[in-house]
Amino acid sequence: DIFHKIFFNPGTFIFNPEFENIVVLYQLNLFFDFFVKIILNTILSSVIILFFAVVFIFIFFKPNFNKFSQKLATIKTKKQKL
Repeated sequence: DIFHKIFFNPGTFIFNPEFENIVVLYQLNLFFDFFVKIILNTILSSVIILFFAVVFIFIFFKPNFNKFSQKLATIKTKKQKL
């Protein structure tokens, strides 16, 4: 409803199902199902991209992770000694 109020003149987006075929042809379930499909596809593609990004990071930057963890361990031991 907010979308229609922003982009259309008042009263031009409400259809009377008694004499306008567009309401009969394109029912509310069609738009709801389309919305759900968009959301699910977005979530699925995001998870796939995240998975490949994590794999990419671990494959190409694994030596840097080992160095980072060693430096972090030495910093922790120095702080514990103080």
